[in-house]
Amino acid sequence: MAQTRIRIMLPKVNLGSGGRVKENAIEGEHPVRFGKHRYICTRFNDLYERGHDGGPFLIVQIEFKLEEKIEALLLPLLEGSDLFLTSVQIKPTNNLKVFLDADSGLDIGKSADINRKLYKLIEEAGLFPDGDFSLEVSSPGVDTPLRLPRQFKKNIGRTLEITPITGDVFSGVLQASDDQSLTLSLKGTKKSPPMERQIALNEIKTAIVQIVF
Repeated sequence: MAQTRIRIMLPKVNLGSGGRVKENAIEGEHPVRFGKHRYICTRFNDLYERGHDGGPFLIVQIEFKLEEKIEALLLPLLEGSDLFLTSVQIKPTNNLKVFLDADSGLDIGKSADINRKLYKLIEEAGLFPDGDFSLEVSSPGVDTPLRLPRQFKKNIGRTLEITPITGDVFSGVLQASDDQSLTLSLKGTKKSPPMERQIALNEIKTAIVQIVF
């Protein structure tokens, strides 16, 4: 894993003897933000000092997951296009699966081009010194749950099956989407008329596009 060291202010920690921070006051308990990601401290050194404002801070060593290193190599390749990353998966056999989507649709040519360029960058970065890895770049399967606001926006007009975190599963035609919520048109039943239903994205467990014939 790649590592970097950053200074984190810790205004509320338990101090051990000698002014050092107890390990159990840090490890796994203090998520930190570096760039656009949040990380959990998994290890730290014993350097403890006081900042200019009198508050304690700790120099910690953050470990970046392999998926995050691959993402860092990939994102510049997507700049200036309508392609976007949905997920990166790594199998135990070092089989790397990169799933992309595109506002205008992802075709085989686009996937092959990104695959070729990313493969070369991974080799040059030495992420797998023995070269024992394989790479697949493709779109998510049709039955893969939608995750990102951008995915929802490109599927406006299609039928989604929504499984809320709490409540019953329901289906409806996606009418509108923003970064916070969805609006769906639900068919009427014998017990209820047609209606629109809004649901916040953070209230959705899964949302899957339904193929309607």
